Amino acid sequence: MKKIFITALLCIVMIFAFSVMSYSAYNQSFEEVQVDGQNVKLEKIDVLINGEMLNSDVPPLLYQSRTIIPIRFVAEKLNSKVYWDNKSKEATIKTANKNIVIKIDSKYILVNGKNKTLPYDVPAKIMNSRTMIPLRFVAEELGYKVGWDNNLRKGLITSAPIIKPVANTIINIDNKMVDDRRAVIIESTSMPLYNVLMLGNPNRLVLDMLDTSIGKAKNQYEYKTDKLKGVRVSQFEPDNLYDSDDIIVRTVFDLDSNLNNTNLIIEQDQNKIYFYADNKLLKGLNYKNNNDIGRLIIDSRTSSDDIVEYNANTNSLSLIMNSNDNNLNNSVLILNDSMIENIVVKNKDGQKNINIILKNNISYNIKKADNSIELEFKKITDTKNKYTIVVDAGHGGQDPGAISPINGVKEKDLNLKTALLLEEKLKSMGFNVIMTRRTDVLINLYERAYIANRNNADAFISIHYNYNNDSSIDGIQTLYCPSYKSEVKQNDQYPFAEYMHRNLLTGLNAQDKGIKRRPELVVTRETAMDAALLELGFLSNASDTYKVCSPQYRKKIVNAIADAIARKFKIK
Repeated sequence: MKKIFITALLCIVMIFAFSVMSYSAYNQSFEEVQVDGQNVKLEKIDVLINGEMLNSDVPPLLYQSRTIIPIRFVAEKLNSKVYWDNKSKEATIKTANKNIVIKIDSKYILVNGKNKTLPYDVPAKIMNSRTMIPLRFVAEELGYKVGWDNNLRKGLITSAPIIKPVANTIINIDNKMVDDRRAVIIESTSMPLYNVLMLGNPNRLVLDMLDTSIGKAKNQYEYKTDKLKGVRVSQFEPDNLYDSDDIIVRTVFDLDSNLNNTNLIIEQDQNKIYFYADNKLLKGLNYKNNNDIGRLIIDSRTSSDDIVEYNANTNSLSLIMNSNDNNLNNSVLILNDSMIENIVVKNKDGQKNINIILKNNISYNIKKADNSIELEFKKITDTKNKYTIVVDAGHGGQDPGAISPINGVKEKDLNLKTALLLEEKLKSMGFNVIMTRRTDVLINLYERAYIANRNNADAFISIHYNYNNDSSIDGIQTLYCPSYKSEVKQNDQYPFAEYMHRNLLTGLNAQDKGIKRRPELVVTRETAMDAALLELGFLSNASDTYKVCSPQYRKKIVNAIADAIARKFKIK
C-alpha cells in the first residue's frame, strides 16, 4: 500500500484458476437479438469464470468488436449487487468498496462518483429486454482479471481475485463541542491509518482513511463554522498515490478562502478522528510567532532523553521522545504561519515522533528545560535577491515517468538529478529556492502547486523528460497553461514559457518541438505565478537519451534554465 505518512507492507496472493479444455474445431455461431428497434445477428462468445461456463437466456455477445454480457452476470458471478432504475434507464452495481452507475446508450460511466469513459465508446445496451454491459471494463473495475483466447477468438476466461478485507468501517460523523472547541468527529470501528493533504483554490483539507469502508456515513454534511463550509465523504477510487485495490474513504473539509489566524488540526484518539479549524493548538504545544522570532514549546517530562534531528532533504526537525513524555495523540497540525509548514505527531512502539516541517530559509535553536523543549526559529535574510523559485522534479516514488528503451533510465531519476542541480545553481545566484521533492518520493500534483502558492513563489519550473513512440523524434518542448484556462492565474503565461523555451534552444542547440498549451496539467494550471513544464529531451530517442544521461549535458540544461530565470527577473 502506498502511503504519504504511513507505510505498510501488504502481501496479496492472486490465484488464477484456468480450465483445461480441448476444442476439435472452432464453430462460429450467432444469436438474433433486438437492438434499438432492429433485429440483428451478433456472434456468441463463450465466457468462463474459473473454468465454469456462463449460461444465460441472452448469452455474451460480440457487439462493435467488444464482448458484452447480461448485467445479472455481475450480480451472480462477481460478488456484487445490481439495482435497476427504469425511469432513468440506469443500472447500479454495488460492492463493499465500489459504486458503479451505468446509463443505457451512454459511453460515460460513474465509478465512486467519478466520471469515466467506456473503452471504444461502446455503451450499455438493451437487448431482448436484457441490460448488456461491456465485460472487460466492468469486471476489471470490480477487481477481476480478464483474458482472451486469441487462437479461438472466444472462450473468454476470467479469474476471481482474493477479496481484500476491510479493516475499518465508519460508524458515524458528528459535529460537537469538545473542550470548548467545535469539532467534526469521525467515529469508526477501529483505529485506521490515514493520510492528510492540504489543497488550495479553493481551500480544502483532504483526509484519506485507509482500509476503510464508508459504512453509514452520508456523502455530504452541512457542518459549518466561520472557517468550515461543509464536509463531503466518499468511497474514494485510488489514484496514483495508492494501489488499485486499496479501500479508502476520502473526507473533504471545504474551507473558507481566508484562513488567516486559523490552524487546521486532524487528531486521532483511538477509533475517533477529530477535525478542528480555529486559532488553537494541540494540548501539549505552545507556539508564538512575532514575525521575527517563532517559539515552539513542547511538554516533555524527561526532556534530557529526547533526541532532535534535522533532515536537510525534507527541511524538517524530528523530535523523538518516550510516548509517556506528553499526552499528544497522533495528529497533523497545519499552521498558517511564516516559519512552520506543519507538525505531524506519531505514536508507535513506545516512542513519540514529532516531525516539524519548516518553511524555507528558517534557522532554529534548541533549548531543553526540566519539563519542556523549546525550539526557537528565525528567518534567514542573507539571500542576494527577493525572488522565490519553486523547482519541481516530476514524477517520483511509485511513478517512474517515462522509461527509456535505450538504456532503461527512469525519468523520475533524471528529473531529480536535474532539479537538485538547478537548486544549487539558483541558490548560488541568490535566489530563494523551494523544492517540491528532494528524494525519491511521489508528491500529489495539487500539493506541488499548493507548495508554490502558499510560499508566494515568483516562478514555478517543473522538470521533465519526454517520450514518443516515434524514436526519431528529439528536442525540447515547453508546456504551459493559458491564464484564461486557470482560475488562479492573472498574468499571460505564454511570455514566460517562451522565455524559458528560447533560452533552452539557444543554450543546448536542440531541436524545437514547440511551446504547447496544456491546461489539463495540474502543476501549471493550479499555480498562481508564472509556471512552465520543461520537457528537456526524449528518452525514446537514442541521441537525446545519451546526452541527458551525461552530467556535463545536464549542467548545460541547468545553466540555460538559470540564465533564463536570471534574465526574466533582471538578476546579473
